Amino acid sequence: MSQIIPAQGPTTGNTHVTIVGTKFVDTGEITVLFANTTDSIVSGSFSSPSVITCISPPFEVALTTVRVALNGQQYTTSPVTYLFYDSAIVVQSLSPASGPITGGTQETITGSGFVDTGNIYARFSNGTDSLVVAATFVDSNHVACITPDFSQNVSTVVTTVEVALNGQQFTDNGQQFYYYGMLVRYLSYSWN
Repeated sequence: MSQIIPAQGPTTGNTHVTIVGTKFVDTGEITVLFANTTDSIVSGSFSSPSVITCISPPFEVALTTVRVALNGQQYTTSPVTYLFYDSAIVVQSLSPASGPITGGTQETITGSGFVDTGNIYARFSNGTDSLVVAATFVDSNHVACITPDFSQNVSTVVTTVEVALNGQQFTDNGQQFYYYGMLVRYLSYSWN
């Protein structure tokens, strides 16, 4: 095994995980072991000779080793690591709370429980459309991003901003960001 995508997920589990390796075979008995001081085994699915997929189990906060068994018994000897982070991530406020509909605003998202996973995303959703942008870890209470362009919509849009530390499972307690249309005024002078 050479890679696990994503390499992290919340303690509640339910993350769609892709394990990359070589010489995988569809035996119908594939299992995936997440191990630390305790073990959790889930069913795996064969996708190709180089890809196995599974759903992560619930687990305590821990860095686990992940191994695959094609027969449900003999696990690979070269594991990859998977981080279970606390699922109690909260988005509390945005600064600023508004910006132009064309995007480009430097946004600071304040909350709690943020972890530097290297896979952080912010989602701006108006109930119909959702735009997802990469975010940067600042500290356990802040992440930063650049607001996306919502100009394909009407001139004013209210969005809810959520954060995912693994690119999949977003918070459900977001704050509102208000997009406004750009007002351009032209002045005309005439010289007499």
